[in-house]
Amino acid sequence: MKTPKLIEIISAILIVLFLYTGGQKIIEFDVFRIQLSRQPLPDWAISILTWILPLAELAAAGLLLFTHTRTAGLHLSAALMLSFTVYTALAYTEAFGYVPCACGRIFSSMGWGAHLLINSLLLILTLAVIFPLHNKSKKIMNTS
Repeated sequence: MKTPKLIEIISAILIVLFLYTGGQKIIEFDVFRIQLSRQPLPDWAISILTWILPLAELAAAGLLLFTHTRTAGLHLSAALMLSFTVYTALAYTEAFGYVPCACGRIFSSMGWGAHLLINSLLLILTLAVIFPLHNKSKKIMNTS
C-alpha cells in the first residue's frame, strides 16, 4: 500500500476516534468532569484537562481532515496517543492503585489491558505515517 493511501486511512481512523471521544466528552461534560476528578491527578491539572482534552481531540480531528494541516494533526494525534498510552500503562500496572476509566461509552466497558493494546496500536500507526512524511519533507527541502 502506498504511503499517501495509508496516511489517509490512519487519518480517517483517528478522525473518527477523536470526533467520538472529544464529542462525547463535550456532550456529557458533567459526567466527564466527574470521571476525570476521580483520576489520581492534582486538582489544578483536572480543571485544565477538563477543557483541554476534548478541545485537543476535536482540534486533532479537524487538522487531520485537510491535506495542508494533516501533518500538524498527526503530530497532535501522536502527542495525545502517547500521553493516553503512558497513562493507560500506569493505570494497567496499578501504579496509582485502582483507577476508574474516564473514557467514552464504548471504551469504558474495556479493561485497562485492552485500552493499552488499542492505544499502543494507534500510537504505532500514527508514528508509522509521521516518519515517512518527515523524510519526504527533508527530501523536498534538500532539493530546494
